[in-house]
Amino acid sequence: MFGRLLIAQIFLIAGFDKLGHFAQTAGYMSSLGLPMTNILLTLTIVIEICLVATSMDLHGFKPEDMMPGIPAMSVAAALPYLEAAKKLLSF
Repeated sequence: MFGRLLIAQIFLIAGFDKLGHFAQTAGYMSSLGLPMTNILLTLTIVIEICLVATSMDLHGFKPEDMMPGIPAMSVAAALPYLEAAKKLLSF
């Protein structure tokens, strides 16, 4: 249970930080060339706060089924930024 609380804390902090700085986060996403930043950001906040942290993780909703979703979500969140990172790192 303690491990689940630690994992949930990561997503709760990230989700509430995005919620508190919505315009800045959306602006950052737009500067990297991501389309529909408001929709993507809202979806990310909902997933981080509502689905992952609270209902599944803290309440122990089939944690063995949820755990593969965390790395999948991390990869899906990182993929759009890879193209922007390539542009920033190319000289």
